[in-house]
Amino acid sequence: MWIGICDDDSNFCNVIVAMLNEFLLPDDQVSVYYSGSQLLDAVLRERIPIDLILLDIEMPGISGLETAVELREMQPGVFIIIITNYMKYALKGYEIQAFHYLLKPLNVTKLKREINHVRQIVDSFVRDVLYINTKEASFFVPLIHILYMESHGRMITVHTPSHDYCYYKRIHQLDNELNSKGFFRIHKSFIVNLVYVSHIDRSNKQVILTNGTKMPVAPTKINDLISAILEIRKLGL
Repeated sequence: MWIGICDDDSNFCNVIVAMLNEFLLPDDQVSVYYSGSQLLDAVLRERIPIDLILLDIEMPGISGLETAVELREMQPGVFIIIITNYMKYALKGYEIQAFHYLLKPLNVTKLKREINHVRQIVDSFVRDVLYINTKEASFFVPLIHILYMESHGRMITVHTPSHDYCYYKRIHQLDNELNSKGFFRIHKSFIVNLVYVSHIDRSNKQVILTNGTKMPVAPTKINDLISAILEIRKLGL
């Protein structure tokens, strides 16, 4: 798992790294960034998505909240844990769909708990892939990379942040295939990854993803969708 630390206080960054070294796995990668712009530049350069950011809110230049907004556009699936001195900033986490928040000074037990919670989610998605077979090639797309899927007749389009895959399959077959794997059929033509749902617009009968994508939701599906989102976040799937 790739973990980023973004805080302008180098001493505090060293404290976090020391805490992480107590329980991280050998394959984990930790990167430290001392500003939001430094973090965003690094994420742009890398070919693989970053899994988790431990993000300070108060930083010179681009703030932590501004950094989070831009990061969400680049990599919608990134997990963000806010680290702050003030409870008032923790409430701002709802604006950026933060996974959690931790107050300074950090408690290593709480940090380990949240890291392991994220790891559980990431590992479950990395293990599971969607097999896409086309005339040109066969693809194995990790579920964590899939934002949503839509059908046009017998054709399915699978949307990820970097690529769209089109292949022939019935949407009801795909729905059955993804049962209990964190996806929900919100409409006769759309299946959405619950991890990326930002909010539900009841008045316009739409689901909005963390990257701003809007799609229709059947009115009869809304309550079940809310329950599914709450359940997946409670179980850490």
